[in-house]
Amino acid sequence: RNQMIEQKNPQIFRTTETLSAILEEETETLIAILEEEDDYALNQNLQNRKSKSSTQNVSSHHEKGGTLPGPVKERTPP
Repeated sequence: RNQMIEQKNPQIFRTTETLSAILEEETETLIAILEEEDDYALNQNLQNRKSKSSTQNVSSHHEKGGTLPGPVKERTPP
């Protein structure tokens, strides 16, 4: 089928071949970028989990003592 198209209209065939090659190259580039972003997101997620678990250990220690994080508001009598 390609040979028939090439014989009838070689310019269109070459253009199609070129576009196919460009598309394939661009697709590979996009896949590589997405895989990098996936790896980055995965690493960020793991780091967030690690930092959350370490801060949870610290905050749970404070919670046992009855102190709450944040500024202390003094109660004013009515």
